[in-house]
Amino acid sequence: MALYLNSEFYVSNINILQMNITLTCRKRLSLVFYCEIAK
Repeated sequence: MALYLNSEFYVSNINILQMNITLTCRKRLSLVFYCEIAK
């Protein structure tokens, strides 16, 4: 994982990644188990 000097930028990327994971989980009901792990 790349290291960012701007911590706010880094955190925002983490939040976007988590949101994308959540949306993916909602689209793929067969992966609910993996989605729970990702939380």
